[in-house]
Amino acid sequence: MAEITGARVVPLTLIHEHMYHLDVALMPIDESTAFSYRGAFDEESWARLVAAFPRLIEVPPSEAVEGFALNGHCPDEKTLLLPSGNPETRRLAESLGLTVQELPTREFQKSGGSIFCLKNMLP
Repeated sequence: MAEITGARVVPLTLIHEHMYHLDVALMPIDESTAFSYRGAFDEESWARLVAAFPRLIEVPPSEAVEGFALNGHCPDEKTLLLPSGNPETRRLAESLGLTVQELPTREFQKSGGSIFCLKNMLP
């Protein structure tokens, strides 16, 4: 992929059975900040994330796995669209100065995704 796109590619290995896509295990906010769930990654991948994001914020396992907290989206580095029902992730985001908008996606979560899976960024 790196050769084809010219983009930097960082390989990551997911090891948690419920963390089946990167978009349910890692939520980038900006170039230096991301939320993640430690239990989703093997040791080498976690070390790569720590190196890539100076502010790597861990969310509670229950919110990552059951609440799809990491399948949110931050379109402007200021506003976090967060699946409702994740109070600790909300608190962590607000402590960074982010404005949090909670959205009810429980029905969509039954199919294995949330906000990130529902979005489509237009130019």
